[in-house]
Amino acid sequence: MVFINYNSSFLGVSISLLIAGSEIFDVLIGTNAGHLINYYGRLLYATLCIALIIFVFVAFNLIVLRDFSFERTITGIHEFQELDSNNIVVENFDNKIAVASESYQLTPRESEVYGLMVKGRNAGYIKEELGISINTVKTHVSNIYKKLDVHSQQELINQFEELDNI
Repeated sequence: MVFINYNSSFLGVSISLLIAGSEIFDVLIGTNAGHLINYYGRLLYATLCIALIIFVFVAFNLIVLRDFSFERTITGIHEFQELDSNNIVVENFDNKIAVASESYQLTPRESEVYGLMVKGRNAGYIKEELGISINTVKTHVSNIYKKLDVHSQQELINQFEELDNI
């Protein structure tokens, strides 16, 4: 496809697309004509086939695309409104933490530790994030494991992921 540099980018793109369409049509018709002439050895067959292809192309445009309008297509375009999916995920995650904390009767601090654990954080990270000692983190983790009846962080994460299915 050959892009031609014009002052108006819309004009340049539309003309480039028309040129590309014309080139594609030429390749399809020219290739088919060449094959027909080589196969049959007669120009008449090739001419009739090309005429048939052009007839079908024009009929398709007149029948199928008769209601097509660039103006309607362009006016039907609405401005894209970006969805802030990060807030939705955070809200859903926080809601799941709150539901689990209430269901398993976790203390507020245990809920914080639980939220970090289901994100896959280790004890060292939790210690730094919450500003508590490693022994306090271990105590909270032990209490959470008992209340949720799990034996590992992976079981805890699996149980958290299953909250959607309940």
